[in-house]
Amino acid sequence: MTLQSGQYLSGDQANLLRQIPGYAVVNLHASYQINKNVQLYGRIENALDTRYKTFGILGNPTDIPFLNLTNPREYTLGPPVSFYAGIKATF
Repeated sequence: MTLQSGQYLSGDQANLLRQIPGYAVVNLHASYQINKNVQLYGRIENALDTRYKTFGILGNPTDIPFLNLTNPREYTLGPPVSFYAGIKATF
């Protein structure tokens, strides 16, 4: 499990705006050793499919004039649930 506390937006040096909320992400990992040279493994990242923001910055909403944006807050979202599996072989 990864725990992250809240953080202020980059560019808000006076910390006047509300923080980005903290979050918790659960990752799972399993492996099975078939013999001394071959291993199967699997990983699930963000197993509970938590929706969260990892970073925020104050931008300029007029940078793209045809969108008529008014909110200067820009966020990076965390990735959704992901699955990985593989075989590890050593010789």
